[in-house]
Amino acid sequence: MITHGHLDHTGRLPLLAKAGYSGPVFATPATIEMSALILRDSAHIQAQDIERVNRKRERAGETPQAALYTPPTPRRSSNVFSRYHISRR
Repeated sequence: MITHGHLDHTGRLPLLAKAGYSGPVFATPATIEMSALILRDSAHIQAQDIERVNRKRERAGETPQAALYTPPTPRRSSNVFSRYHISRR
């Protein structure tokens, strides 16, 4: 269960999806929406960061590194969400 859409709560979801996890991840509709936005942004930032790092690594004769996840991965990880509606009584 994801309680809210901050990166420290959702940031591992793309890695879980990449590793083959396909079970449910429960969250409210608002959390799912916010998580998708944050994960897309995080993937975009990682892609930019790894490009910069790899340019430096190339100049130093080192092998390039891969980003932890790329923009398509958050889309795949968002498929594991199961909507959980909170009822107030």
